[in-house]
Amino acid sequence: MRNSLKILIADRNRHVRNLLHREFAAAGYQVRVAKTGQEVLSICNEEAPDLFILDSELPFLAELEVLKRLRERYPRIPVVIHSFTTPEDGGLIDAESILFVEKRGYGAIKDGGG
Repeated sequence: MRNSLKILIADRNRHVRNLLHREFAAAGYQVRVAKTGQEVLSICNEEAPDLFILDSELPFLAELEVLKRLRERYPRIPVVIHSFTTPEDGGLIDAESILFVEKRGYGAIKDGGG
């Protein structure tokens, strides 16, 4: 079943991008991917998604600069920040429209968390 919800996934790691793309597309969502902050902004110039899934450490823009620009242009579009650490957001992250999801990886396994 095709869902009309458009998701933009932006992550610096191609394996994460590919995994999230595959899973959301299999669930019927329309998915676009970006590997840099510049690509996120470029894709949004073409067509804004209904949901952003962002790595907080995207290359080519200062940390969370992408989020700041997206919040200015698209304040109502929900954002999921998918990262290893909670970002220092300078007041950008609010509980109503932004969700933080922690990545689990080598550090979590090494520390017994995963």
